[in-house]
Amino acid sequence: MQRTSYAALRMFVVVWGVIDSRQLMVPDFLKMTIKTIAQLCSMLKVTVQDFQQLLAEPEYSCYTIPKKNGGFRTLESPQGLLREVQGRLAEYMQPFYTVNKLPCVHGFVKAIQGQQKFGVLSNAKMHISKPFVMNMDIKNFFDSITTKQVKHALLRNPFFVSDEVATAIALLCTHRKKLPTGAPTSPVLSNIVFYCLDDTLMQLVDEINATKSEDEIAVTYTRYADDLTFSGNESLVLVMVERINRIISYNGFEINIKKTRGQRPYAAQWVTGVKVNEKLNVSRLYIRRLRAILHSMQNNNIVDAVRKYFNIPLTINVEISNIQKMLSSVRSQIAWVGLVRGKSDEVYLKLKSTFALAERKILAVPED
Repeated sequence: MQRTSYAALRMFVVVWGVIDSRQLMVPDFLKMTIKTIAQLCSMLKVTVQDFQQLLAEPEYSCYTIPKKNGGFRTLESPQGLLREVQGRLAEYMQPFYTVNKLPCVHGFVKAIQGQQKFGVLSNAKMHISKPFVMNMDIKNFFDSITTKQVKHALLRNPFFVSDEVATAIALLCTHRKKLPTGAPTSPVLSNIVFYCLDDTLMQLVDEINATKSEDEIAVTYTRYADDLTFSGNESLVLVMVERINRIISYNGFEINIKKTRGQRPYAAQWVTGVKVNEKLNVSRLYIRRLRAILHSMQNNNIVDAVRKYFNIPLTINVEISNIQKMLSSVRSQIAWVGLVRGKSDEVYLKLKSTFALAERKILAVPED
């Protein structure tokens, strides 16, 4: 109700920054109640002196991991007491974000008891059987979120923390003036920073949908972390692109043009790794590879099966741990098929039963 009634105002507020969005009312019980550094330290179970020390000399371990599509990602992982304190803060802040979150957000959301679960599947489900699906990606998502952005986001709707607490949290949870990729607080803080931007994009979608004809499919917007998805009639989605880019850029982010793609129904349509043409699905290639792995497990020597699975050269011995890792990996892949296609799906049930037989053979478990 409130988001709709203030739609034009909020668009003006967020894009042009003319009016303080904190003027928009939120019930007191949904606001964070910590107003002083002493209260913050008490909640975090740390002394004020130790807290100040964490701000003055934060300890991080930095290392790189390979990306799926090449290159490397740098992770900055907090150490010792800093990680403990950030973990407690993340646990405290997550419910406040969850109860205030906008319906478009599906990533980095911990469901409250009795609430629907959010994730890649709930995100993908919103775009099933759409005539056009457009995926956009925020470039260097965490690295683009600054200490200043974190502070200002905490001062705004729906959190309204005091200036000193917002400053303290921003300093505690950023490293080198940005969100560290490996910190437990970074996911929820990224959602908090993106709150007004999500609201602005939802208002844009509402505006576009108000112009559609009766036979056009309305636009749907969702976000999973740095993945933005818009689906609906192609003409409606495409007319939004320039304004989406402008809104993203104004708020200090950049669209990764290389990862922007439009998908029509006569080809595979993907949203956060899930096929959405007619129903939630995995790729045919994914199923074929699983069947090939299971065939190798059933018909080859287990050592040969493991070598093939992990591409282990003949000069290196296959360890028991390699066998356990293969079984765990294949089990997880089959479970994913069940999550996506449903636990009663015939393909999933066949894969599951075939794996059970192969596992019995490998572990030499006698038949019942």
